Amino acid sequence: PEVILMAREDIKNISPNLAIEAHVNSVTERLALNEPLFILPDATLFSNEGLKNNNTALGRLMCRTMIKATGADVAIHNSGGIRAGLPAGTVAVRDIYNVLPFGDKLISVPMTGKELEEYFISQAPLKQRGFLQMFGLTGYAYKKEGQPILVGITLVDGTLIDSKKTYRLALN
Repeated sequence: PEVILMAREDIKNISPNLAIEAHVNSVTERLALNEPLFILPDATLFSNEGLKNNNTALGRLMCRTMIKATGADVAIHNSGGIRAGLPAGTVAVRDIYNVLPFGDKLISVPMTGKELEEYFISQAPLKQRGFLQMFGLTGYAYKKEGQPILVGITLVDGTLIDSKKTYRLALN
């Protein structure tokens, strides 16, 4: 079929397809897409700006929620999976789907401190996908001759990750 783009004034007399409208309304109701979750006073608080270069407030919110849902110690989220920020005003379930539209599965896996360190180093060159979003830890690194050198990783309370201890990592 041929696709024709039309201006708004050209389609004002077209009636909606009632079967499609009923289906959309059914899905909206079943998934509670319009259910209000909270009120956000300012859209810049959880914007999707800066995901390529920083661990952002929006990324930390997503990761903190992942920790709450799984009981993990730390969480990591790929910035490329975050596709929108949260709007000012009433934030509804549909807004969360706009932020994370892919329906990825949330999992929690055991990793030793050493494995966490290796994982962070392996992800450092992937700058084109954006900065890893994380919560529960802070990594300290620098670059030497273009290669990332990890100095250490600390937990939220400031303690260094123990390379032999096992931690739970939430990711999707």
